[in-house]
Amino acid sequence: MNKFNIKPFHSKGYENVNLEVKGTQEFLGKQIPVIYGGFGKGQKVVLAKTIAEIHQVEVKYINKLINNNRTRFKEGIDVIDIKNCSSSEEPQLNQLGFTQMQIAKANNIYLLSERGYAKLIKIMDSDLAWEIHEQLVDEYFSMREERFNPYANLSPELQSIIMLDQKQQMLEQQVQTVQQKVNEIEENAKLDPAEYSLVSKRVSSRVYEVQKERQMNLNKKQIGELFRALNRDILEITGVKTRTQLRQKHLDMVLDFINDWYPSRAAMFNINQMSLGI
Repeated sequence: MNKFNIKPFHSKGYENVNLEVKGTQEFLGKQIPVIYGGFGKGQKVVLAKTIAEIHQVEVKYINKLINNNRTRFKEGIDVIDIKNCSSSEEPQLNQLGFTQMQIAKANNIYLLSERGYAKLIKIMDSDLAWEIHEQLVDEYFSMREERFNPYANLSPELQSIIMLDQKQQMLEQQVQTVQQKVNEIEENAKLDPAEYSLVSKRVSSRVYEVQKERQMNLNKKQIGELFRALNRDILEITGVKTRTQLRQKHLDMVLDFINDWYPSRAAMFNINQMSLGI
């Protein structure tokens, strides 16, 4: 799907005109671009070039009818000249099926609303024109955006396969969403008593392991400081305020951290100061 903005009619008080090209549609044996916007969100519009093709006349004939009856067409309501209001002509107009030569030669490139097209038909005033107008209204303008099917040209079998695939993707996405919610609930669950006890035992074991490895002869007060140092570090890496706030998502990380923990230089400084009675 292509989407772009065309420059607003500042002098006439119009807002930015948004156009969306949503593929093509078969009409009278021709593939015509399906275009929304321009005159309002979700509103289908048609190019003068497309009108010329389906009425089997030259574009210059359609443009001449519009230019000779300009007072009948309200700008921004019935018709927009996108050649002369486009802020970036060629890239945008190319998306509408115009060649660079067509863009260069055209004085006007008109876009018409359903109402503008009806006014043009009144000016053309032929049985064939009215017949094509009625058919275009029924098959193009009346098929609103929500009914547009990009797979309409495919066989019923292929459409069924695509729909089944889309349903499968939606189901898989729903399962994934549910699983993510389950994981979040499990990860944020509190530690059970056995797990909390395991953390406490590992803290005690690590404190005494560090004393033994470093051959530290500590008194009761210094050992207490070593416990506090390890506990502070656990709270810092998990972002909780107390050990009772630890969750399942923290457990493995905390146990691994405890296994490799050593007191910081600041903690050792405090412990050494205690031995001096300071």
